[in-house]
Amino acid sequence: MKKTISTITLLAFGLMGFAQNQFTETTFNDMTLNLEKNPVEAIKKYAHPSFTFINGRGERKNFTDLLNYYIFVTESVRNCSDLKFNQVGNMAIVTGVVEQQWYPKNDASKVSKYMGVFTYTYALDNSKWLLTSAQHTDMSIATEIETAAIRKVIKNETDGYYEGNFDKANGQWATKLGNEYQNQYIAQFVGKTYAKAETLQKLFEFAKKSSQKQEVTVDESDFELRLNKNMAWATYNQKVTKKDGTAMQNQRQTRILERINGEWKIVFVSGQDIK
Repeated sequence: MKKTISTITLLAFGLMGFAQNQFTETTFNDMTLNLEKNPVEAIKKYAHPSFTFINGRGERKNFTDLLNYYIFVTESVRNCSDLKFNQVGNMAIVTGVVEQQWYPKNDASKVSKYMGVFTYTYALDNSKWLLTSAQHTDMSIATEIETAAIRKVIKNETDGYYEGNFDKANGQWATKLGNEYQNQYIAQFVGKTYAKAETLQKLFEFAKKSSQKQEVTVDESDFELRLNKNMAWATYNQKVTKKDGTAMQNQRQTRILERINGEWKIVFVSGQDIK
């Protein structure tokens, strides 16, 4: 019995130590709260002496630069959202969106604003998490990157279909029962003009069996994209022409995508004839 109690006690202490070494959202929020209350002291407490920061303009700053920044500047707003946490051993990486406002301590009327995506890296040093590096990317640049990634997914899905490559087209979709496809032409295959859940799987199975390469030209125009964190809504005109010049399709397309595990995936497709 004594041996059992001893084993349980050791296990409990081991689990406590393991829990303390986990970098969680609470860990991040506590650091942020301390930064808001007393930024100078928080930096001394939580930033590693070899800390490096790359700001949205690509400028490199060190520990002393960061300390001096908060000596002369008051940060009035700091909101972090869309947080993602990844820990490997004694290293932790946090990504998200940061919104900031600040002004010089000697002139509160000169307010500056910033919004961007960030990557913060932490290291466990003597049972204490320290910020070792930080990087901000301006939201305008981030939007360009996300737009390019979304357009690539849409293009791959379209190209895969006309190339007769079902796996390429299907690989752009999320694996969710709530996925939906709307088009008047699918009624001949599934009995109605939209497909979801089991009906969508039936449509995909038919597409896989009948996939074949088509010699066509696909032209897109009037592309519009709206981004909201992990959701994206794209609309555009799609004109498909056969090799001999015959018009095959002219539709207003809609794609709704979700960012899942860092990758954009299609969850909704719709096509309406343009007349």
